[in-house]
Amino acid sequence: MKSRPVLIALLFCFALTACQTLKEHKQTTGAVTGAVAGGIIGDAIGGNAVGTIIGAGAGALAGSEIGKNLD
Repeated sequence: MKSRPVLIALLFCFALTACQTLKEHKQTTGAVTGAVAGGIIGDAIGGNAVGTIIGAGAGALAGSEIGKNLD
């Protein structure tokens, strides 16, 4: 699976963000969480790196907007 390195990188970013205080960084946390979830869903649906990247981008945008509204 060619998209495995992308998923590992996204999970690493998520782990780094989890160390921050969630109350202060809801938009960032939402963007990273959305990117990870979107990347996983995009990989499952598309089965290739393009699907993973598109899913991660869409998830990051959606998560960022949700987090911004929670701030």
